[in-house]
Amino acid sequence: MFGDFFNLFKNKTQETELINDFDKALYFIRTYEKAADYKTAIMATRELILKHKSWINYYEESLKRLYSLEASNIDAVSNDARDKIKKIKDWLDILYKRLGKLDSRLLELEKIKFKADEKLKLKVENEKIKFRAKEIKETLSRKDYTKALQQWKKFVFDFQWNKDALNLLQKIQRMHDKDKTSKEKEKAKKDRITKTLQEAGITNVSVEEKSKTWLFWENLKLEIKEMKRKWHERTDYIKRMKTLNSLEMLLAKTWSINNISNLDMENMEKDWVFSVIHSWTEKDIWDFDTYGFDFFGKIIGKDKIIWDTFGHYKTMTNKVIFYFWDATGHWVQAGFTVAILSKIFFEFTKNYKQLQDLVFQSNNSLKEKIKWKSFITWIFFEWDYAKGSLKMVWAWHPPLYVYRRKEWTSEKIIPGWLALWVRNIPNLASMKIKDIPLENGDVIFGYTDWIVETKNAEWVMYLLDRVEKSFTKHAKLFLSPKKIYEWVLADVNNFKWGLEFDDDVSFFIFTRNTNKDLIANKEELEQILKETNSKKSLKEIQIKKRTKEEIIEELKQEKHERELKVRLERLDRLAKIWEYHKLKQEVLMYYREGFIHDKMKFYLEKAIANEQKVMIMKMEEKLDRKYKTLIELYKKWEYEIVVKEAMDVIFKNWKI
Repeated sequence: MFGDFFNLFKNKTQETELINDFDKALYFIRTYEKAADYKTAIMATRELILKHKSWINYYEESLKRLYSLEASNIDAVSNDARDKIKKIKDWLDILYKRLGKLDSRLLELEKIKFKADEKLKLKVENEKIKFRAKEIKETLSRKDYTKALQQWKKFVFDFQWNKDALNLLQKIQRMHDKDKTSKEKEKAKKDRITKTLQEAGITNVSVEEKSKTWLFWENLKLEIKEMKRKWHERTDYIKRMKTLNSLEMLLAKTWSINNISNLDMENMEKDWVFSVIHSWTEKDIWDFDTYGFDFFGKIIGKDKIIWDTFGHYKTMTNKVIFYFWDATGHWVQAGFTVAILSKIFFEFTKNYKQLQDLVFQSNNSLKEKIKWKSFITWIFFEWDYAKGSLKMVWAWHPPLYVYRRKEWTSEKIIPGWLALWVRNIPNLASMKIKDIPLENGDVIFGYTDWIVETKNAEWVMYLLDRVEKSFTKHAKLFLSPKKIYEWVLADVNNFKWGLEFDDDVSFFIFTRNTNKDLIANKEELEQILKETNSKKSLKEIQIKKRTKEEIIEELKQEKHERELKVRLERLDRLAKIWEYHKLKQEVLMYYREGFIHDKMKFYLEKAIANEQKVMIMKMEEKLDRKYKTLIELYKKWEYEIVVKEAMDVIFKNWKI
């Protein structure tokens, strides 16, 4: 958020743009105020005030320098300074007005925050009062007046301002005294009865002892009942976990649910963990990389089991096959479906020929193996990095967006065909393959449907228009797929005010990067050598299975090492001729330029150690020359000059 605030100071020559950005910053502050996030709003306002004060100080210092230039005898300089003074004064007027507005806004926000904090504090205290009152009433219902009295005394001490608490305390005190008196009378009565029976020679168990025995057995019954309940809960939990593990083992070993009765469930491994069912809710797709693209993918799961799935396979014929699936259903069922389809995919990609065959076999095999009714929205890609050709086949997936960097526009690709697993595919001809031509910098943006269907607190859906607008806006600004993802997700989160997604949401973003293409021939390599001014010949560089980006990086590294060597030789010469001050300056400059070597640290330490010695030597030489000059003046009876100069030397250097 503060990045947006600070943007208003980047362009100091366009007043209208600055005003718009300032208004945008105030809009953000008002937004956080509406969301009752007063702390963030106050912090943002203070940041803006600090920034305005910094610019005011900067312009006022500039005015001081310009006033001196205005008094110049040179007309051009004077006129130019006068014009700049006028502009700066205009800017200062704007900044002071804004500063006043921000100061009053900050004061207002702090008052609002104080009231909100007081209101919240009062609400919390009321909740505490309700809780404590409920606790005391429960104690009273058990007729434990002694404990209730203790609790209420503590309650009155904590909330002394509550008048009702004090009144109720007096009431409980009376109830406690009454109960105590009643118990004392009951005890005296029991004692008289017991004494009378004993005097008559009748031995019997006292009423109190009978009561204690009865309470003991009642408590024992309650304890046994609670133990049984906990035991049943634990048994049910273990049973559910065993069933889930058995199903996972079944899926992994047979990848089918048709022959479930043929397996021996008792002999399955107990501690087996099913790798497809994830125990996290977010998953970065970090293990996928290919020639010709920069890629970023993210799966944000709703539950512990994620049924949005990404997979990829690299063939032996310069092709990469990758896919996104979104299984319908919920929890374990959807997770098992995805796992089976993943296994089918990797089985058939071993003998991959063309995209139609893979989709045909995957769909029909899945239809054969799983009998419950469901479907999968899906998208398959085939990337031929040798030819630079991208093909796609998909069904029922949300529209794919392709940002064309040359035209500065986004193209929407509408899905077709049926979802996977709905029916058997009769023949390969029924599938339509789409070619997507891409140029350097073009961006492909894909996602699963719940980003479109997500709703805000007012139950308004995000819809495709907002998706397209957000993607186009950020694809214009960034090439990095991860950066585009972060900004698009931020737009979605702002829309839904931080509410959770109701289903899995996945993103996959590709940016076409020709620097990551394989070098096809020596002509391309020769062009790279010309562009980088490299001194290497064609024979010195290996181009097989290497990209332009890798070659350029290698040439940059070689150039860096060559330039580092030249700089180290320069530092060595300076050290030999005792130019330590210059040596120190050169080392620091080379560090800033990005050149780092152990020798540079050695030269810097040597320069710092000897710099002070050289300064002392030069000072001694200067004082010696000064002394000889004063001796000559003394001989000429120039005593006044000698005394003045000598005192000056003493005060400056404390030396004679």
